[in-house]
Amino acid sequence: MKKIRVLFKYFHHKSAASIKEIYFGGLALIEGMSYIAQTHYYPEVIHNAIPYKLAQLVVNHKYPEFAKNPLYVFALCDACLMTCHPVLTFF
Repeated sequence: MKKIRVLFKYFHHKSAASIKEIYFGGLALIEGMSYIAQTHYYPEVIHNAIPYKLAQLVVNHKYPEFAKNPLYVFALCDACLMTCHPVLTFF
């Protein structure tokens, strides 16, 4: 079975001052869920945007009202991971 991943082109990498590519897949959804859970209990912890905040950034870009509650994003990621193609379901 072929893996399906979504490629984000034109991701600007600030420290390298260049444009990078990133694949948004099931692992990014899992990392997004763990980030949301961790910051729910330990809000002082700081993380990089990639891959930890990527799911929230995508939801914030597509549906800003939905992204206001991080637990909604957590539930969306969780529901998508129960399907055969989580990222396609995510979008």
